[in-house]
Amino acid sequence: MGWLRGSFDRLEGRLLAELRTEAAEAGAAANGSAADCTAAPPQTVGELPPCVQRYLELADAASCKYMVLTSTQIGQFKYSADDASPWQRMKVTLSASPSVPAFHWSARCTFKPLIGMRGSDSRVRGSGRLDWRLWGWLPAHSANGPELDRTLLVRWLADAPGCPQAMLPSASLRWEAVPGFESEARAVLSHGGITVSGVFTFDGEGLVSSFRTDDYVMPLAGGGQERRPWLVRYRGHTRVKVADNTSGGSGSSSDGDQQGSLFVPTDCEACRVESSGREVLYVRFQLEKLSSH
Repeated sequence: MGWLRGSFDRLEGRLLAELRTEAAEAGAAANGSAADCTAAPPQTVGELPPCVQRYLELADAASCKYMVLTSTQIGQFKYSADDASPWQRMKVTLSASPSVPAFHWSARCTFKPLIGMRGSDSRVRGSGRLDWRLWGWLPAHSANGPELDRTLLVRWLADAPGCPQAMLPSASLRWEAVPGFESEARAVLSHGGITVSGVFTFDGEGLVSSFRTDDYVMPLAGGGQERRPWLVRYRGHTRVKVADNTSGGSGSSSDGDQQGSLFVPTDCEACRVESSGREVLYVRFQLEKLSSH
């Protein structure tokens, strides 16, 4: 039992190490030391839809230079779409690179009384992996493959407001205006041969308030999976301090009172959108702390 639990820890360690390596390589490429001369240059901020420009300025996105950002969150989720089903608590740690679509998400939760669950979702080097275990050692569910790769690419995009640096245009991310909707913009993310997109909505203050996509793949109750609309909402924007866990000092190039902090949403929730249009809220999170690595 201890050996099986240890194998899960070792797997997480390898994935996190590979995530940091991929992030470092992406940072070197962005600085020009490994640039792809054949790739189209990223959009300039001036080429973006005005609502995106305003948000990036409010969030001071250009001043952030994090390689890997880790957020600790307290969450609740439902196993069933039934409105009467109880909420279950979970503790979540998300480590993500804002410069390349790569992340590792791990959680601990209670499935039923006396039955604990530990699991992780990761997308590293363009490959997605899902692994859940009862009590942290007994295999319960695992998955990989093209559809999971796509879904986890969408997940990275939905998590991007948690580090505004990730919302900047890049070789992977471009922005498009939504005709007739000045407060909306479509983000198009391409990586590892996969392209996904979704529409971000910005509120009257210019802050990101929601994300909606048709590229999320949902598991079906009777088995199988299908793409369905997926909606994420963001609230509670505030400036949060970032603990520096790097060996070389500050993980940010911000100056003055903004050094070592990010302006991010602290509450988010996700809904499955059924064919009838009904929104089924199934998970919600509250940010506890941020740290750089």
